Amino acid sequence: MNVEQTLQKAGFTQNEVKTYLCLLKIGKATSYSIVKEAGISSGKIYETLNKLIERGLASYVLINGKKHFQAADPDRLIDFMKKRENELHEETEAIAKILPVLKQEKKPKEANNAEIFEGISGIKTVYELMLRETPPNQTILILGAPKEAGERLDAYFDNFNKRRIEKNVHLKIILNHSHPREKKLKSIKKTQVKIFPKNVTTPAWVNIFGNYVATFSLTDKPIVFLLQSKKTAESYKQYFGLMWKSTK
Repeated sequence: MNVEQTLQKAGFTQNEVKTYLCLLKIGKATSYSIVKEAGISSGKIYETLNKLIERGLASYVLINGKKHFQAADPDRLIDFMKKRENELHEETEAIAKILPVLKQEKKPKEANNAEIFEGISGIKTVYELMLRETPPNQTILILGAPKEAGERLDAYFDNFNKRRIEKNVHLKIILNHSHPREKKLKSIKKTQVKIFPKNVTTPAWVNIFGNYVATFSLTDKPIVFLLQSKKTAESYKQYFGLMWKSTK
């Protein structure tokens, strides 16, 4: 396990991680010693130390009138994460309360509306929209799911499907051959799976739900084209139906 990467994913900056790990290693140290040992900019050291102190992950003592810094016990990391989790929960509840006001302010979308989303976060945004916009007992259609998507988003798709089943939303999906999630998907309730032949490959995939058609491209810079159009969605549903019948 890469300690530095794990701490950065938890929300700490690279300088904070280097400084904290340095203090764990050398014990009490002056800012000069930390800069030399951790290899960070002298212009950033006090800002970084103050942030760690604010988070309860470092402290200092005065020795001969000079500040010597030290790391808090690593157990404090769990305390900090729990505190942040509680704060995030409170912030989420506060946002939920103002959503009706924000929705009133939002200009209604046109009957035919197109949007572009970028990155893995963009893919997740569209999947969350799909779950919100699909009523219980309705079916999401996915055409040409490539194996790369299954590999890079496996954990997210597991969570998505769990919530989809809880909402009683069905799924029909045509996977590319040798897809890593084939066995898993076939074992999930409210899910029907078919597989394209070996000679058919689709690096992009299409999701059809309600009046929406979303086209996903999982390249170095993932991108999603989302179109809201009843006529287009209906035509894609017909196309999916033909592909479903002709696929094993």
